[in-house]
Amino acid sequence: MNKIAVFSELESIVQFRLFGDGHWLADGETSRVLERRIIQMALREPEPGTSHAGRATRLNVEFNFRL
Repeated sequence: MNKIAVFSELESIVQFRLFGDGHWLADGETSRVLERRIIQMALREPEPGTSHAGRATRLNVEFNFRL
């Protein structure tokens, strides 16, 4: 996925979460889906040696996202 595609998809997710029919705060299942997608878009990566912690990727830092 290129940078423009990642940025566009992330923008779509934010627009939907802010202005869509659902709630801004996600339930547990939605949070897990969003986290998996953020990892697939290479914005976060699992922290070595942990099961739930993650860290920002170089792309995340370049975009200056606070996920």
